[in-house]
Amino acid sequence: MDGLLEVEELRDARNSNVPQPQSPPIPENARPQELSRNELQQELSRLMAEQISSLEWQSFMGAEATELQRQEERLNQIREISAELILAMRKPSQ
Repeated sequence: MDGLLEVEELRDARNSNVPQPQSPPIPENARPQELSRNELQQELSRLMAEQISSLEWQSFMGAEATELQRQEERLNQIREISAELILAMRKPSQ
């Protein structure tokens, strides 16, 4: 099929120097409990965008064990920040 990469070309592209999405760890001094509601929303959006990008990459190119581990860590961060955001939204504004 014209315009579509063959399976072999996809494997080659996967092993090339194409950057794969990575999530930097949350610094110790920026725990979710200490972030403002806006910062929590921004961090959640950033992590979700990275997760979506990683899942899209995985769908077409496959994933290695290290990327699967990063996805799991990112998903745990998403859950933690989501819980903190829900708590922050329940608190009255000051």
